[in-house]
Amino acid sequence: MKTTLRITCLALLAISTMVIYAFTLKDPPGPSNYYVDSLNGSDNNSGLSPSSAWKSLDKVNSMVFKPGDSILFKANCSWTGKLEPKGSGDESKQVVISMYGYNSFPRNIRNKPHIEGNGIYATVVIKDVDFWTVSNLDVTNRNATTDIQLRNGILVMAKAQGITRRIIVQDCEVHHVDGDFRRRVGMYKNAAIRVTYPGRSSADNRYDEVLVQRNFVHDVNTIGIYVVSEADGHLETHYTNVKVANNVVIGTGADGGIISHCIDPVIEHNQILDAGANGNYQSTNYIAGLWGDNNDGTIIFQYNEVARTRKFIGDGQAFDTDWGTGGTSIFQYNYTHENEGGFFLNCADLRPSPNYMKTILRYNISVEDKQSVVWRNSETLTEVYNNVFYKTAGSLDPGSSKTYKYWNNIFNFTLEPEYGDCEYSNNCYYPIPVNKNDPSGLSAKPLFVHPGFVGDGIKNADYHKLKSGSPCINKGKIIPENGSKDFWGNTLYNGLPDIGAMEFVN
Repeated sequence: MKTTLRITCLALLAISTMVIYAFTLKDPPGPSNYYVDSLNGSDNNSGLSPSSAWKSLDKVNSMVFKPGDSILFKANCSWTGKLEPKGSGDESKQVVISMYGYNSFPRNIRNKPHIEGNGIYATVVIKDVDFWTVSNLDVTNRNATTDIQLRNGILVMAKAQGITRRIIVQDCEVHHVDGDFRRRVGMYKNAAIRVTYPGRSSADNRYDEVLVQRNFVHDVNTIGIYVVSEADGHLETHYTNVKVANNVVIGTGADGGIISHCIDPVIEHNQILDAGANGNYQSTNYIAGLWGDNNDGTIIFQYNEVARTRKFIGDGQAFDTDWGTGGTSIFQYNYTHENEGGFFLNCADLRPSPNYMKTILRYNISVEDKQSVVWRNSETLTEVYNNVFYKTAGSLDPGSSKTYKYWNNIFNFTLEPEYGDCEYSNNCYYPIPVNKNDPSGLSAKPLFVHPGFVGDGIKNADYHKLKSGSPCINKGKIIPENGSKDFWGNTLYNGLPDIGAMEFVN
């Protein structure tokens, strides 16, 4: 009897050990790297090494990932379909999508892992999860027919309940997304990279910490980068810790980038070229290069380059403060050129926020932006100081409100512009005469390094530095709370204030 009992216990122990071992193989207890190889992988593999990689998106979509896990797609491989993984990271460990094997290929044939949506609603979907990083993917969503539908490249959709935390989209290339560029149909419902919430967000149901950085978006029929909610409601302003930085967006069907519904967002070091190039006059109607609405707090757009934004029926400016915006919007240290609608559009009063304080345009360089430097549907307080505006044609400001303040700017205009009825002080005008409404202004050649030179790349703003002996040096007025530095990072002030975007230092 004892022998039989002993044998039975040993058998049960062996079975338990086998079950635990099998469970361990299936579901490793700690963070794991999972590999995906469309050429040599198999969905029957464990996925835990390059030699035992999975093969398909379906396999990845069937798994629930844990904090610290990584899903690594092999470079130079391609997949067709939707990537929509599950599970969440935590405060200390992200779940990461990235690539492997990139450096094993010769430089001239290295490619990020490619995922083609083939005309579906979204190619990569990060939905109902927290603490995810999506990186190093090449994403397209092409359509073989001529129909226009809502299509996204990378779509991030927050949880409906609670706060969705720390979503990062970085180092991806998103291109050839054949979406909807029609303003009155679906333009605002798709994008190459779209971060959104399912409905109307609130203080309890929203994002906290969104980072979209170092992505290359090009040749799409949609908006480039869009942070929004599906409701897109007036005064729906709740997202916190949002940054959009160091992205390149070239050739869109609609706006280059729209950042909305945020408190204290930072939008910096982005290059937005040819926004609207793939749209059309009849359908796209109105776009801008880089802008936002329904933001609040301190809203910062800085160190961006925006060029050649298309004008359709209207708009077409580089920047815009739009409806529902509260707080203070600051546009500083930006370089813009050849935007068909001009430098700046103010639509804050279309549906005003009671929290609106002012918009500040300072230490920017605008070269050959067309139409008007400033165009407005709004008479809200706007301070425009220490900018360089170089134009051969077009107006300055067709508005008529003293709520617009122009101080310490250089207006290098070939033709005398329309000034509007605004407040002017200590501006430089060349070769045109002094604005009669600027009693402290001067008419003199600014002495730029290479006036009027225009080219892609923010370094080309350097051609509008002042030379030694410029009449603009020490001729400006003191502006309190001025941001503390000029376009090139020089400390304000070196002696008396200078006119223009540069504080001259010997």
